[in-house]
Amino acid sequence: MSIFDKFRKSQKSMLVGKDIEKAKLHGRKIVDAIATKNYGEIENLVDDMVNWNALLLEEFIEGTLETNNLPNIDKSDIAPNEEQERIYEYTNGFGFGYEYSFSVGGGEPFPELVLSLEFIYTKGGDWKVVFESGISAG
Repeated sequence: MSIFDKFRKSQKSMLVGKDIEKAKLHGRKIVDAIATKNYGEIENLVDDMVNWNALLLEEFIEGTLETNNLPNIDKSDIAPNEEQERIYEYTNGFGFGYEYSFSVGGGEPFPELVLSLEFIYTKGGDWKVVFESGISAG
């Protein structure tokens, strides 16, 4: 086992505890802002929107719902499960990704609509939340 493997293993075990729960809670705040159509709040919950803004996000979400004849996006307290919410560590040790597959209309899975966030570690030991790929529809 190389020193790099030991570092990666220690990084992964560090992620398993409080970081995972903290990231899930943060991701769910964004899910709930989308579900309640409070798109402007998302800009306050991330450090970098990259190519997104509240208006573009609203147009995309509402257009996806309308195109697919769906009633609404569920809040995060409607049956989140392991298949719906995923965290994966970056192999470079610089952070981790978060994905949340939305449900609609009271718990009906809609895996085609996914929230993707990046949590990038900072020098201070916290992280920067990036809305890099943001929302995607399959």
